[in-house]
Amino acid sequence: MTMLQVSGAQIPCKGILFDKDGTLLEFLQLWGPWHYWISCNHV
Repeated sequence: MTMLQVSGAQIPCKGILFDKDGTLLEFLQLWGPWHYWISCNHV
C-alpha cells in the first residue's frame, strides 16, 4: 500500500480524488494560503 508522509506521520493512501470542476474541493481555500506564502517568500 502507498503511504503519504505528512508532518512526520505516515498515512496509508487507498486512492486519490480528482475534482476537475471544483465541486468537492474549494481551490482557493485549499491552495490560496500556500500560493500567497510562496509568492511572498520566494520571489
